Amino acid sequence: MVLTTDHQDLQQKSQESQGEGFNSPALGGAQPVPPVDRNPGRPDILHAGRAWHAGASREFPAEPFFTKAGIAHNSVSEAIDSLEHLSKTRDPRMTEAAHQDQVNKQAEKAARQIEAKRDAVFNEFFMGAEKAEEHILERLGLSEEGRYATEIRNRLMGMKEGDRQKAISEALMGKDVAVLAAVLHAPPFLSGMSNEQKFQLRERYMQLNAEPAYKMLKQMRESASRVHDAYRTASDYISKTYTTSKHEPQTKKAQEASTRFNDVLANL
Repeated sequence: MVLTTDHQDLQQKSQESQGEGFNSPALGGAQPVPPVDRNPGRPDILHAGRAWHAGASREFPAEPFFTKAGIAHNSVSEAIDSLEHLSKTRDPRMTEAAHQDQVNKQAEKAARQIEAKRDAVFNEFFMGAEKAEEHILERLGLSEEGRYATEIRNRLMGMKEGDRQKAISEALMGKDVAVLAAVLHAPPFLSGMSNEQKFQLRERYMQLNAEPAYKMLKQMRESASRVHDAYRTASDYISKTYTTSKHEPQTKKAQEASTRFNDVLANL
């Protein structure tokens, strides 16, 4: 179930992205970032994704989805690595206020770029997982209802609740796709099943009859969720960590000016 055909190219990009951070290609630059001691308050999602995506890619080597997800996730993680390195590496020729001013500008730039990419990332990976699910359902014969779907639903709705659930369970175990498709493609008031019940029925059928593909689908959903959570969390974390009010450059400049003035007065 390959969604793209440029797997080797993606693997190369993934390797090239190691060590890239705020200036990584995904965020508009290309400068490597030195190793950095990470802030202990940094959320796990902002630095724990690389190994998970790599593990999924090894488990499903023919599916480039996970390599792409790793590249996207790493670009956020390494953007924050770069900011962390910048915040802890002040040029001795710069005042503390000037240094924090520089950090603030880079943090705001990173937050804007991450925010601008968030919706596109969400669409790319969640829609990728949805397409994978559509392929599975099509292969299983559940992508659309059959010719006698209306008659099947009428018969099911004429049953008592217990009998209807029994009939659906028998269809599940007997691979009766005509009955299952009639239920899955109808709204709750016609199928007698809630959307959550239909979701569970669909998941169970894929698990029973397309286990390898279903396992990969679950990994894809989790991978998409991790990437989206990283992008969603990053902007807020950057703002709170690198551009808080206590680091306001103008305040620091005023404090430094006051200190210099007091020193001058003390030496009069």
